[in-house]
Order: sequence, then C-alpha cells, then structure tokens
Amino acid sequence: MAITVVLKCSECSTIREAGLKADEKEISCPACGRRMQNLTEAEHAQIEAVQKKQRLYCIISLVLFALAIACLVYWTGGKWVSDGKQPEANQGLFIGAAVLGLGSLVCGWIASVKRYVVEF
Repeated sequence: MAITVVLKCSECSTIREAGLKADEKEISCPACGRRMQNLTEAEHAQIEAVQKKQRLYCIISLVLFALAIACLVYWTGGKWVSDGKQPEANQGLFIGAAVLGLGSLVCGWIASVKRYVVEF
C-alpha cells in the first residue's frame, strides 16, 4: 500500500504531495532530478500503521457528526419527525448533539494532527 507523504527536495526546495510505495527503489525530484534511496520497510510499516489509525478516527468523526446532525433534527422537531402534535423541546437531544459534535471535533483533530514530510 502507498503511504501519502509530503516530499521536499533539499536542492531546489520543490514541495509536492505523493504516494510512496515500499517496492520503489528511489525517490526523485521532478524539477531538478535529484535522487535518493526510498524509506526502509520498517519506516513504511510505521507510517502506514499511523495513517490507518488516522483513517479510522476520520470515519469515527464523520459518524459522530452525522449522529449530531440527527440529534439536532429530532431536537428541533421537524415536520417529518413529529406526528402532528406540537413537538416539545427535548433537552437531552440538544445535549447529545453538543456532546457528539465535540466528540466529532476531537476525533477529526486527532485524525489530522500528524503529517509526514520526507526531505531528500
């Protein structure tokens, strides 16, 4: 599997985002042609494990956000939610939406904290 990293050339300072594969031998700069040995298998495995955890946190964040939106819709008592009676405001749904929203924010932040820059 390819890992997504930011590549920075130390010769010409070209910065680009690329997917590195473990089976590639070298990293090369498209601007100046500088080449360097690719990362080791252990480094690839370590970065891949971190990126899989980040992907999991991203999915959890999206699910929590969707649940927070659903709680807000039920809290407001939209036409498709109520059964014809005057809906009552439910404080529990609002608190649930706030907690789920904060949980989504925290999981999204955790998912986006770590980025890898490979300078060659």
